[in-house]
Amino acid sequence: MSSFALPFVVMPSIAACMVAWFVTDWRLAGAIAAGSLSILFIPALTQVVSVAVYLLPLLFGAAIGAMVSGVACYRSHDTTTWSRMLYALVITVTMAILAFLFLSQGR
Repeated sequence: MSSFALPFVVMPSIAACMVAWFVTDWRLAGAIAAGSLSILFIPALTQVVSVAVYLLPLLFGAAIGAMVSGVACYRSHDTTTWSRMLYALVITVTMAILAFLFLSQGR
């Protein structure tokens, strides 16, 4: 496993799946997404490198998982836990791969 895979693909995917597992209502998903995104913008967190390497990917994955699960719960109230986790995992991995593609092309 490369050094980029753990913090940028694996950890956000785990966080997204965990949030999707626990979210059962779109209002709860909105609260989790707002909380995760607000913590991401605290400048003191990004200055501590050891904390930022592990905490920021988890928060980003939790925010993605909550947003995807919120939309899934709002549109269809009978979504299963596994479908919410699959939606969150697919979106998170897709965003990670797109970020790697854009960074590798120098954009």
